[in-house]
Amino acid sequence: MIEEHPDDDYWTPWKKLAEALIRESIGKGFNRYFRAGISMHHFVFSTLKERGIRDEHCVTVVIHHDTNEMRVAYSKGHLDFNAPTIERTLPVESASPIFRQLLKQLWIDTMPDPVPEDIAKFLDSDSLAP
Repeated sequence: MIEEHPDDDYWTPWKKLAEALIRESIGKGFNRYFRAGISMHHFVFSTLKERGIRDEHCVTVVIHHDTNEMRVAYSKGHLDFNAPTIERTLPVESASPIFRQLLKQLWIDTMPDPVPEDIAKFLDSDSLAP
């Protein structure tokens, strides 16, 4: 999916971010517990088993904001139609801890079981304070 986007001033930085985010997520084993997809230029992470986000579903979303910034948000439903509960725009190199903390919040809010031990160590990070 990522490689299908054009190589230009907007999409090339987005593609680099996408590839890094996917590599990090798979490397830490998140792909075993979270569903990831692309909606336009949003990366959407959920605990859903099926495709299709509804208003009642919680999601963590990562958006390429500009060349050096990334927007990370947590919301119920798709961000195009629902205001985020938590949202931060920060430098790309600072976004990973917030992304991981929002994945942890997603798990806590949507799954009956505790965070699996094999990924819990990666999901614990600094506070959400800007």
